[in-house]
Parts: sequence; structure tokens; C-alpha cells
Amino acid sequence: MLGGPKIDIYMAHTADGIPRGMRWLDDIDSQLKSSHWLFMLVPDPEQHRDWLIHEGDKFRDCMLKRIHRLICVHSPGLNPPDVFKEFQAVKARSDDIKSLLRQLFTSADAIPG
Repeated sequence: MLGGPKIDIYMAHTADGIPRGMRWLDDIDSQLKSSHWLFMLVPDPEQHRDWLIHEGDKFRDCMLKRIHRLICVHSPGLNPPDVFKEFQAVKARSDDIKSLLRQLFTSADAIPG
């Protein structure tokens, strides 16, 4: 497990894709509800963004109940989707990513539990 017992990474998409016949939407929603952080890697605006917005909205709905953080990581030349502009975003530049990771792994309140 990456980062010890407090960090568990869930990725819905694997090299093989989502298994056929699986109730994948329920699985993704369940993972979002139990997560403390959501890292959204924002693609180019010309690429498909519907799932990014769906997952971000689901996660944002859960944020009112617990300590959560929604992090939009985006290309320095682009902005996050409008619906997530209320959250502090991170430009995909080396120094900004290093600062984010430093905060994640050294801040006492970064990961509850």
C-alpha cells in the first residue's frame, strides 16, 4: 500500500478497462463516498470531461459530511472546469506538484485517521 496504512489509492480504470457486467457506477460512487481526497487530473477541454465532472460532483456532495479535499491538477495553460473553480487548484508544474505532495505527506491534518 502506497504511503502506509493511511493511504489507499483507488483507480477505476485499469489497463484492461472496467470489467464487463460489473456494477461499476455503484463501485465508483462507493469509493468516492469513503474517500478523503480526490485528485482530478483535468484533461484538455477538447477531450471528454463528463466523467470528471460526474465524479467531482459526487465527491463534492460528500465533502459536507467529513474532512475532504478535492484537488484539480491542470495544465498550466488551462483552467479547471467552471463547476470546480471554488476549490484551490494545482497547476501541473514541478514546483506546484512538489509542494502539494509535501503538504500531503507532512501536514498533520492532511489525512484523517
